[in-house]
Amino acid sequence: MNRPESQDPADLLHRALRELPAVPAPRTLEDRVFADIAARAAQPWWRQSAAAWPAPARIALVAASLAAAVGLTWLMTTGVRDGAQGATVWLAPVTDSWSALRTVGHALSGTASLVPTLWLYGLAAAGALSAALLGGGIAAYRTLCTRN
Repeated sequence: MNRPESQDPADLLHRALRELPAVPAPRTLEDRVFADIAARAAQPWWRQSAAAWPAPARIALVAASLAAAVGLTWLMTTGVRDGAQGATVWLAPVTDSWSALRTVGHALSGTASLVPTLWLYGLAAAGALSAALLGGGIAAYRTLCTRN
């Protein structure tokens, strides 16, 4: 197709799509779509999106979410600091996990400081070259194989 370079590709695409013949949808597809819409509309309100819920249910959801956020915030700050035994026992798995993650982080940072800087530059260069090779291969494939 000989096309002048001055034309906008979006206009060319729009023109090409307009030239395609209109293909009607099969009648069975229309029936299935309408049946699906009717089935979704017939669902109870609690099975639908929260935007479709009645106003009192949405207000209760927002209030419960705010109460949970405030309660967890208090528990993580004041409740633990004041020595609340129940909160400390309840949060023990969280603090143990955080301690383990912190230990792993310290070990990784200590190990990373032992790696010579030149190796890191070489690793970055190898990654950049691999990405460039992958991108070039994709571009070549799209240019040579997908145009018909």
